[in-house]
Amino acid sequence: MSESSEERPYQPKDAIGGTIKATMITTGAGAFVSAIQNTLTKQNVGAMAIFSRTGGTIAVFGTRRTKCISPSDTVQQC
Repeated sequence: MSESSEERPYQPKDAIGGTIKATMITTGAGAFVSAIQNTLTKQNVGAMAIFSRTGGTIAVFGTRRTKCISPSDTVQQC
C-alpha cells in the first residue's frame, strides 16, 4: 500500500457546537439585513420593527443550511 492511501484515524468533531455557532452567525447576519431593511423603509416604523416588520428576514437567514469550517480549515456541510 502506498502512504497516500492510508486511512487517517477517526477524530470526533463537536457537531452540536458547530451547528450552534453556524446558526448564531447566520442569525446575526439576518438581524443585520433586517435592520438595514428597517432603515430603508419609507415609513417611520421604530427600532423594534426589525423584529416585527422585517423579522422574517432573520428567520430565513437563521434557518438556512450553512457550511461549517472544521478545525483543519476545510469547508464541509453541517
